[in-house]
Amino acid sequence: MQSPPTVPSATDHTEPVRRRDWAGEPGLILGEDAQGYDELLAQVRRALTPRDVMEEMWIRDVVDLAWDSFRLRRLKANLLRVRASNAVWDVLGPLVRNAYDLAQKWHARDEAAVRTVDAALKSAGMSMDAVMAATCAGCTSLRFSRRVDYNRYCDSAKTKPTGKTQPKQRFNMNSARKGS
Repeated sequence: MQSPPTVPSATDHTEPVRRRDWAGEPGLILGEDAQGYDELLAQVRRALTPRDVMEEMWIRDVVDLAWDSFRLRRLKANLLRVRASNAVWDVLGPLVRNAYDLAQKWHARDEAAVRTVDAALKSAGMSMDAVMAATCAGCTSLRFSRRVDYNRYCDSAKTKPTGKTQPKQRFNMNSARKGS
């Protein structure tokens, strides 16, 4: 097993200090840079110069929260970028012919398609904000539709006289979608 990476000490910039094993490994996801995390931890440690274990724990919490914040910003931007072609198709569908093909070319950043999409949005009194709003709606619609299906199922499982849920009924997404 590999030893934990080292980070520069807060008091001596030349001598490395081991990341504390009690804190565990940072919660990095696939593709994240462990060295970048360690650099952030070292910089915060240098700036705050912890005096005891409590301050070490607070520093780790601050770094982890900052890292999570940076991660969520990256993931949100990438999710919007990946799902945007579907939203272009949804928004432009009523406005232009071959909206699907146009959306695919737009997503590939074909210059003519980008100009056509921008012009179509402008002629409809919209901007890329409309596409991003549709992208956001598309990202949450699956979660919302599952909640609606579950609520519909729960409503249909109630008995008329008492309003209580019938015993031993289990939620089944397929039956909820069929309305049974």
